Amino acid sequence: KTRTCSFGPSCRFDHPTWVPAGGIPDWKEVSVNAPNSDFLPIRPGESDCSFYMKTGVCKFGAKCKFNHPKDR
Repeated sequence: KTRTCSFGPSCRFDHPTWVPAGGIPDWKEVSVNAPNSDFLPIRPGESDCSFYMKTGVCKFGAKCKFNHPKDR
């Protein structure tokens, strides 16, 4: 949660150089379990996102190709 990596240069993930040493003060991570229905695309004519319809959450967010009806 501090935006630092104990693996250093050997880490297999990308760590942008703009992140200062020690992380970003007061950085808030968004929980994947947080309701995200306000940011999901409404795509009339597309199939409904089945995971969103079951859980109210979509891990693809705004990039999801399926419909996310407000009245699920």
